[in-house]
Amino acid sequence: FALLVRAGREQELVDYLEERWPSLSTFAAENPAGALGWDIMKNVAMAYSRNGNTARFDAAMQFVDRHLIVRAEQGVSNTTFSWNRGLHAAMLEDIDTAFAYLESAVDGGFRVIGDPAEVEPALAVLVDVQRFAAIKTRMLANVNADRELLGLALFDENYQLQE
Repeated sequence: FALLVRAGREQELVDYLEERWPSLSTFAAENPAGALGWDIMKNVAMAYSRNGNTARFDAAMQFVDRHLIVRAEQGVSNTTFSWNRGLHAAMLEDIDTAFAYLESAVDGGFRVIGDPAEVEPALAVLVDVQRFAAIKTRMLANVNADRELLGLALFDENYQLQE
């Protein structure tokens, strides 16, 4: 599902889901959340959002929201969970909350390999906000710190290997 969203093929995702599951509840039951987030449901929500189906976007986001609330109440607190909460807030266009969680995740060492907004389409709403550039810079520093520890070549700002 993530690959379809990244490729801008949301309608294919929606068609696939709706041909195979009679409801989001059925889909959710067969595709449960993970310990720290619900990536597949987040991608379903993103597909509905991009297709302009607000009602189904809201329904999918409610599943994700409830899952994140339960995990927070259970005391889950780590960089991946913060990252997922930041993505959730970004999808809801709650910019300040999104940045608070994303900055916490990155400050804790969270990283993705590649431009974060390309890896995670939910971040598209943040790319023009000045604070996002700082997140990208710190995330690249996290990636390069790991690569340096392993004796690997470092990435430049475009995630190309430096010579």
